[in-house]
Amino acid sequence: MSDSSVAKFITYLKDNPDVRNRLKQLERSLGYAIRREDESIAAIAVEAGFDVSKWNGRAEARPAPDAQAAVCCGILTTDITLLV
Repeated sequence: MSDSSVAKFITYLKDNPDVRNRLKQLERSLGYAIRREDESIAAIAVEAGFDVSKWNGRAEARPAPDAQAAVCCGILTTDITLLV
C-alpha cells in the first residue's frame, strides 16, 4: 500500500467509526491470540524439560510516541492521527 493510499485509508477511518471499531475489535482478538500462543509455547517448552519460570512471554509493548495513537499493522487506529 502506497503512502498516499495509507493516508486516504486513515482519512476514511476518521469518517467511518463502524470500520474503525471493526479494526479495534480485530486488534483485541489478535492480542488475545498472541497471548494464547505464548501460553502454548511455554507449555511445549515445559514439556520438553525447559525451565520457563522466569519467562514473562513476549516483550511488553511500549506506548506509541503519541500516547493517543496505537499502531497495528502500520495503520493508526486508536484516536486516528494523520501523519503527513
